[in-house]
Amino acid sequence: MGIWSTGTATAVSDYLRRHIAAIGNAQAAGVDVRGYFAWGLFDNCEWELGCGQRFGLIRVDYQTLARTVKDSGWWYRDFLRERLRSGA
Repeated sequence: MGIWSTGTATAVSDYLRRHIAAIGNAQAAGVDVRGYFAWGLFDNCEWELGCGQRFGLIRVDYQTLARTVKDSGWWYRDFLRERLRSGA
């Protein structure tokens, strides 16, 4: 399992924060980083693990297909918004 399916929104947000900071450190060291993608945007079913793991930033109700942004998704949105405002 892992934080994507069992952790709190704080744990997922912290995971994203730490990995984005590591990307910044790599860029400062001269690594040519062109982007970062959160894994994944939506909950989905995996070939090996089925639908039990939920690691999207947006929860999908598999019965109704309704989508609900998770707290970690709101955090990621706010992070990106602030980056755009600061010109970073």
